[in-house]
Amino acid sequence: MNPSFLVTFDQKARRWLEEHPSQDALVIAFEDSRCCGGGHIRDLRLRRSYSQDDHSAKLIHIGEVADRRILLDRRIMPRMPRTIPVTVGGIHPFRGLHLDFSGEQWARLLYD
Repeated sequence: MNPSFLVTFDQKARRWLEEHPSQDALVIAFEDSRCCGGGHIRDLRLRRSYSQDDHSAKLIHIGEVADRRILLDRRIMPRMPRTIPVTVGGIHPFRGLHLDFSGEQWARLLYD
């Protein structure tokens, strides 16, 4: 199953991509771990690919931007909105591309 997703980059994100050319894929990565009390700690972020990502069965190709592949973690696919907005956020030197979901979308993604 490969549902279509539309990854949209706002002007700030497109400018960031132009200023940081790379061949590394962009990965929408999902992490789900447990803390000592048994509760879930979930994280969803946009990051550049690691070498092991190229051989991971967990990731699916969903598009391209600025000659970079966009990969999505299969585990989050059922809850992922079909439109995935991307912007720039963070404080220098941690400034970079970020997923730009509404609070309700974040809640559905991380807590459903």
